[in-house]
Amino acid sequence: METREFEKRYFYGRPFPASLIDENRSYSVQNMTMEQDDEFLAFLKENDLEANRANLVVFNPDSFMYWYGAITDKMISDRHGLLKFDLPQAKVASEISEGTIANLSMPLNAAIPTFLKKVTASGIKVYENLGDSQTPYVLQMVDLNTKKLTQILYLESVEK
Repeated sequence: METREFEKRYFYGRPFPASLIDENRSYSVQNMTMEQDDEFLAFLKENDLEANRANLVVFNPDSFMYWYGAITDKMISDRHGLLKFDLPQAKVASEISEGTIANLSMPLNAAIPTFLKKVTASGIKVYENLGDSQTPYVLQMVDLNTKKLTQILYLESVEK
């Protein structure tokens, strides 16, 4: 686990409300639907993001919104029907491990608490309710070429 500054990023994808979570507490159906979506696949190919997949959980005090897509440091003007979420330059806690696209379909009630336990075990303070944070984001990125999973908890914005 390390803390570091993470540059501003742009998340391109689609959001899914908490009400769409399945009985396994995952969004595997939505992820699979996105992986078969022609607009999404064309977007990835046209922007050289084919090996890039990510999910983002944006918390608020009472709920959350789940996003599935790809993340980049470039603003892309032609989004092919995808939505864009701007993530600020921030101080983050991050961990890199072996991983595949299947990691993005793990039950949220297992994946996020497991990651947060590692964060707190390393001495980093975390909001009890992530929705109370000014940067209420948990980001998971998978590089399909290197088979690396990067998990990130946003700690505080450092944007100027």
